[in-house]
Amino acid sequence: MAFTYKFTVKVSVGRAIVRKHTLESLPTTDVRNMGVGYLDFTKARIANEHGTPLLVNTPGNIHLFSKGRAVTYYKEEDRFNANVYGDWWDTGDYGYMNELGELILQDRQVDLVESLPSTLAIEDFLLDTHEWIEEIVIVKRSKWLPSTNCCNQRGWRIPMGCMVEKHS
Repeated sequence: MAFTYKFTVKVSVGRAIVRKHTLESLPTTDVRNMGVGYLDFTKARIANEHGTPLLVNTPGNIHLFSKGRAVTYYKEEDRFNANVYGDWWDTGDYGYMNELGELILQDRQVDLVESLPSTLAIEDFLLDTHEWIEEIVIVKRSKWLPSTNCCNQRGWRIPMGCMVEKHS
């Protein structure tokens, strides 16, 4: 049986999270499941806005520990240091750890829309189910309202307000 490995990489961290796939598992794989830490080189955790670790299945800010982490942003030390919590670095992503210790990515922190569980999951669903959509981006218009931008293969911008509806 052949295995495919997906390595999720953050430029500031290097090789971080790994997940094993087979050709048979790929069609049903949850693409928001990033996998687990890479041996003893990297680890992930979920924390609140103050850096306090959260319980399993509790959404929050994604922190990474890595032996290969960057030590600063070029000419932006204060911005980098604001995201460091001891040995852990806040990636700017939002998600949770499941019972198996797998990292589930929900959104970028700056794109969080409180009325939606995951803008990235909605984008994935729309791209997978509407072949005419070339690119779709859901961004935060306000704390509770998303704004959807969509382009087809001809580059036309298409209003999407009536296309996204809540399903139970």
